[in-house]
Amino acid sequence: MSLLQRHTRMTFRCCLLLALAVFLVFSCGEENLAARGTWYQLANGNVNEVMVPSVLTDVEMKPWPLQNRISDIVMFNGKPACLVSGFGIFIVSENPSENRIVVHYDEDIFSGRTATMLQPHFDSVFCHLYRDAAFGLEPAKTPGNREFCFAKVTFDQSGETVFQVFPSTVQMENKAWQAVVAFPFDAQSVALQLKLSERDRTQFAYTLFDLEKATDEIKDHDWFFSCYNVQDTQGVIPGDGILTQLFSEIIGIVGNEKPVTIHLVVEDQETCVKRRYGYQSGETAGKQTEYISIPVAIQGSEYVAMFPDGLMITVSTAKNREIHRGRLPELPEGCIYSDFVIANDFYAVVWEQVDFYKVGSSGLFLTARKILQ
Repeated sequence: MSLLQRHTRMTFRCCLLLALAVFLVFSCGEENLAARGTWYQLANGNVNEVMVPSVLTDVEMKPWPLQNRISDIVMFNGKPACLVSGFGIFIVSENPSENRIVVHYDEDIFSGRTATMLQPHFDSVFCHLYRDAAFGLEPAKTPGNREFCFAKVTFDQSGETVFQVFPSTVQMENKAWQAVVAFPFDAQSVALQLKLSERDRTQFAYTLFDLEKATDEIKDHDWFFSCYNVQDTQGVIPGDGILTQLFSEIIGIVGNEKPVTIHLVVEDQETCVKRRYGYQSGETAGKQTEYISIPVAIQGSEYVAMFPDGLMITVSTAKNREIHRGRLPELPEGCIYSDFVIANDFYAVVWEQVDFYKVGSSGLFLTARKILQ
C-alpha cells in the first residue's frame, strides 16, 4: 500500500471518528436536556411538547407586543398559570400523568391583543390586554364593539370557564383610549396608564382599577410613577435580611468590571404584587449599560433567584441561610430564561428567543426541584 493510500485511509477514519464523536455529543446533550424535565414550545397558536427547545421551528421574529409569548406567569390555586399574548391562558397540572397543559381561550377577547399582566383574584384571574396601534394592529372583535383593559377569567365548580371584559372609566367616555401599562398595586387593585394617540398629539391618563368593584379612580402622573418606579436599594432591602443576602450574592456574581443595572423582581406570596429593587454596578459615565432582570420566587423558607442564563441561587432560612447554586439546562444561542414560579416539587420556567425588542420562539420548561438541588 502506497504512502498516499495510507494517508487517505487514515484521514477518512479520523473524519469518521470525529463525525461520530460530534453526533454522540449532540445526542447525549439532547438526551440530557430531555431527561431533566419537560419542554413546551409555542407554535402557530398551539402549545407543543418538544424533546428540546429549538429556534429552528418556523417562528418569525416579531416585536414583543405582536408575538405569541408568555408575558406573565403566576401561581393560581396552587398551579402555574401562564398568560400568552394573542392566545389566552394555560394552566399547568401538577400530575405528570394528566394532560399537563389546559388552555383557556376566547378568540374575541385575546386575538390581536397584547397581554402583559396576570393577577389572581379569588377564583378568577384578571388579564391586562390592549391593542397597540403603533404596530398597526386592527381593532379586534370585542363584546359590544368596545375597548377594555381587563378580561376576567373565572373557573366555576362545574368546570366551565366564564370570560368577562371590563373597560376603564376613561375608555367608557372614549373607546380610542388604550390601557398600555398595568401592574398590581395591591391584592385588590391595579394601577393603569392609558394612552390616546391622535394625529397631532398623544395624551396620557392614569387610574387605579378596583378588581372587586370593576371600577377605577382617576389619578395623576406623579402618583402613577411613584408606584411604578424601581426602588433604588443599592443591594440593601430594608426589613428583609434574607433578600439582602441573596441580592449581595447576585451582585458578587455580576461583579463591577462593567456597568450593569440589576433589577431584582420579587413577588409577594400573599398579594402576588411584584416589587422591583434596583442596583447599579460599575462606572456608567459615557458607557453602554447592560440590563439584567432577575426574578425571585419564595416558597416557605426558600428564596430562589434565577439568572437569564439559567443559574439558580437559593438561600434557605431552614439551613442557616446557606447559599446553594444550581443550573437549568443550557438553551440554544439567543435564548434566555425570563421568569419562573415554584409549584411544590417542580419549577415552571419561561424561556424565549430574544433579539433586542423582538421575540421568536418561546415556551415553558418544567423540571423537578430535586434535580437542581
